[in-house]
This record gives sequence, C-alpha cells and structure tokens, in this order.
Amino acid sequence: MIGKRSTLAAVSGAMLAGLGALGSAAIASAAPGDDLPYGPDTCIQGFVWREARVGDTVCVTPNVRSRTAQENSQAAANKEPNGGPYGPDTCKQGFVWREAYSGDHVCVTPNIRSEAASDNAAAASRKQINQPKPPPPPPPPPKPLQGPGVSWDPRLGGLTAHINDRSGVASQCVYKSDFYERSFFLPANSTYDLVIVPAIPKLQNWSVTITCDNGTKTETSTFF
Repeated sequence: MIGKRSTLAAVSGAMLAGLGALGSAAIASAAPGDDLPYGPDTCIQGFVWREARVGDTVCVTPNVRSRTAQENSQAAANKEPNGGPYGPDTCKQGFVWREAYSGDHVCVTPNIRSEAASDNAAAASRKQINQPKPPPPPPPPPKPLQGPGVSWDPRLGGLTAHINDRSGVASQCVYKSDFYERSFFLPANSTYDLVIVPAIPKLQNWSVTITCDNGTKTETSTFF
C-alpha cells in the first residue's frame, strides 16, 4: 500500500512539474518584444545600436555608430602615454572620458561626451517596443440593406401584392408598375398587403419597382 502511495505521489509530482514548465514556457513565449526583429532592443527606423562595447544597444544614428567604432580603435592615441592624475586612463589635454557606459574611459572631445549622454537619455524613446501601437483597422462597412420582397395573388377585380420588409428598418415606400403607382408605409420586419383594384388582366409581364426611403429598392416583374 505504501509503495502504491509513493508511486502516485511521484506521478503527481511529475505532472505538476510538467504543468509548471508548460506555464513557464507560455509566459516566456509572451514576453514583450518577441515579435520584433531584434527583440525588445530593436531600434526605430533610422537608428542602429551604438556598440560602444559588446552589449551596448543604445540606439543612435549610423554616423554615430561609425564614429564610435573609430573612437574605440584610436582609444590609446588620445591618452597621456605616461599616465597622469587619473592613472593610465588619463586623457590628453582637451579630451575627456566618453562615458557612454559606466567605466567607459575612451578619450573624446567634450562635445562627444555630451552627445553620448544625450543618446543615453533618449535610449528608451528610440526603441520600437516603446512606440505607440498603430490604431486598429476600421470596422468593415455595414452590409447594404436588402430591398423588400414581393409576391402576388390574384383577387376579384385585380390582385394583391404582398410586400415584406427584409431590411429591418421601417420606411415609407412607393410601389410603381406600368399602370399603377402608390405610396405606403412598410413596418420593419413586417408585410404590407397592397390591394390593386381595379386591374384588368392583360396576360403580359409588368415591370414593378418598389423604392423605400431607407435606401432600399427592388426591381422585379409579374405576369398579369
């Protein structure tokens, strides 16, 4: 009995561990910026990583990145060869530490250091992940309302037109044929029986148009 309990406990523990791993994977897969080309550090259009050192993803213009690479390659040229008040990293007269990151002792002119500080301050604003999301697309236009349906039944001395609304919008309509015209009110989702008398059968097709002020229209014909 104890062995069975131990087995069940081990299986339950494994299942919980598996579910925990799945939950962690789901959370990780939904990390912000995963849908961007270079993750959350992706720059906005026109900017690239500065790369003053490995892992420096501050976004700057391509010219600044090229200049930064050149400054790195000539770092020793702007330092006092014999050191000075700041040890071996002491800059020559007219140069200061760039300080693009903590511990950046590449010697540059003061205006370059100021520019690096400005780039650092603007870093978040140049990341794609921090840009406003585009507005959602507009909703599709509503479907056009359907014109009224109509059917006819002969009656003594004429015929009856059964006109049913298919738009869902009440309207004032006009029934017009080759020999008859009449205005009527058609309630929403209802049928109006239009009695046409007198009407003499001529055993021919008659053109019929029903026009309503809700923007719908039906053109058809009836044999009478």
